[in-house]
Amino acid sequence: MEDVKKASPWATGLKWGIIAGIVSVMLGYLMSLGVDWNSFDSIEASRKSPVQYLTYVILAGMIALAMFEHRKKDLGGVMSYGRAIGVAVIVSIASGVCSAIYVYAFFGILHPEFQQMILDQALSKMQEVSPDQEDQVVSMIKLTTSPGAMAIFTMLGNVFLGLIIGLIVGLFAQKAEQ
Repeated sequence: MEDVKKASPWATGLKWGIIAGIVSVMLGYLMSLGVDWNSFDSIEASRKSPVQYLTYVILAGMIALAMFEHRKKDLGGVMSYGRAIGVAVIVSIASGVCSAIYVYAFFGILHPEFQQMILDQALSKMQEVSPDQEDQVVSMIKLTTSPGAMAIFTMLGNVFLGLIIGLIVGLFAQKAEQ
């Protein structure tokens, strides 16, 4: 039983995380095909599409599959709540890395004009501001909409979401020794 408790969650978590990441990237790419990247309204409409929430369902499903597989195959049917959450975080990190690479490539290579479109949209909505304030706003928008920043935000958001999902699914996946 001691060897079972030492079984690493990394192999199972990475496997399901990479699967979740690939499926999410494919879904994201398919969703992007219907977007006119030269129209801010088209981009906004795609962001409000209920289809985007499918990636959350995919991540939740993959986390659940990873937890139950790790409990059954690696831990002999017993798993603590903390271990379940650890599996969820590993899955979400792997999925987040895949998604972050995609976001960086998508906005850095395929659609580099996206940052300028966001900047133009924000400037058109700004009320009367001083030139100093406008410069600050422009630099902040450029910083937060760069492909690298968007990749980092994607990664952090994915890990945070995975942690929340793990806290919930872990309640059902945990199983104490009897």
